[in-house]
Amino acid sequence: MSSLSNRNPLDTLFNVFKTVPPALTSGLSLFMVILFFASVVFPTMNESLALNSRLLTNFELNRLTWYPMLHLNLLHLGLNLWAFVPLLSSFELSNGTVRTGVVLNVLATLTGLAYALIGLVFFPDASVLGSSAWVFSFMGYFTYLEQSAMPTTFITGNFKIPTWTKPFIVLIVTAIILPGSSFLGHLLGLVFGFLLAMGKLKFMVEPPGKVILWIEKRIDFLIKLIQQKFYYVKEADAIEIRKGESQSIPLHAVGPSGSGAGAASRPAAAAASASPKKSGNPFQGQGNVLGNTDSN
Repeated sequence: MSSLSNRNPLDTLFNVFKTVPPALTSGLSLFMVILFFASVVFPTMNESLALNSRLLTNFELNRLTWYPMLHLNLLHLGLNLWAFVPLLSSFELSNGTVRTGVVLNVLATLTGLAYALIGLVFFPDASVLGSSAWVFSFMGYFTYLEQSAMPTTFITGNFKIPTWTKPFIVLIVTAIILPGSSFLGHLLGLVFGFLLAMGKLKFMVEPPGKVILWIEKRIDFLIKLIQQKFYYVKEADAIEIRKGESQSIPLHAVGPSGSGAGAASRPAAAAASASPKKSGNPFQGQGNVLGNTDSN
């Protein structure tokens, strides 16, 4: 059980910027910023790469890759990064940089295909973009892991809720305060995040460890260059973390698109065990409308 009542909400915001996130989180965040400014220069880019049912009818599968990395405006980008960076950092630090990249691709593909299939029937003209679906996926992932250790979360005083309900509360609150956001996209992201934590997607997100080790051995010189500036989580370190240890539960989880929502802090034992043994980075645990569209 954990209490949210004594936590300063501003800590969640400022803790994100106290340390440099690991390699993939840093690189992906920077790439999202670059893409945003590219979309300002080329205004048609968002429309041509946003997620919609045309990816099925016209076989435009490139939309599955790009839609979570595109954003409509600076506020959309900033709020999503504020929510996304601490969650992805925690996942990368306990699962490895390469494996995290695989997971991101699988989550984007499954969420995108499910959205496009449903949209083909109910809203064929709607388009969505943004990393909010990823945010909900990792909220669902960490909430499922947290549920086993802390089934109940105290909000204030004697008022408590089942831990698993927290991301659904955030989902509803987000839909209310951001009516242009994609409720369906967020819900699908959340569902696939829970499935990931339950091991139902294991056959899709678990490349053989020996393959990753072989690749990293061959590109060790590039990894060393990256490690001069960013903490690259090698598969060998990630394997040690995963051996009989609890997955990392972030100290702070925040709502998608900046709608603040605290998450329970993980137990002290889990916090100690989840830290990489050779970690050189202390960062641990710390879509808007497009035409006739919803935001993601």
